[in-house]
Amino acid sequence: MTRQRQGFLRIRGSKDHLPLNQILWLEGDGNYTRIHLQHATPTLTAKTLTRWHEQLPAFIRVNKGALVNPENIRMGTYVSSKEMLVELSDGTRVPVSRRRIAQIKELLTSVLKSS
Repeated sequence: MTRQRQGFLRIRGSKDHLPLNQILWLEGDGNYTRIHLQHATPTLTAKTLTRWHEQLPAFIRVNKGALVNPENIRMGTYVSSKEMLVELSDGTRVPVSRRRIAQIKELLTSVLKSS
């Protein structure tokens, strides 16, 4: 069971609570998900990316295999008219699927306006 306290995430089998703002992105790998953290090695969990998305609705699904924490998005970059990358605060670049480019562009625009 994974429990969530306000601003924190506890993963089954771990005694520590992960601060949500320390989670950069989640990478799906079949029935497993790798949680990429700031300044730490990734953590592998036995839960699908879809299940994590249900539990972390504020996180953004940028492609079939990636869920990104919007607090850690530095910028979006167009590679071509049909390719976009989201750059995270640690410099990681995660590709955005073609069908989600418009949604991510709109989201990034609204986030930049509010900051």
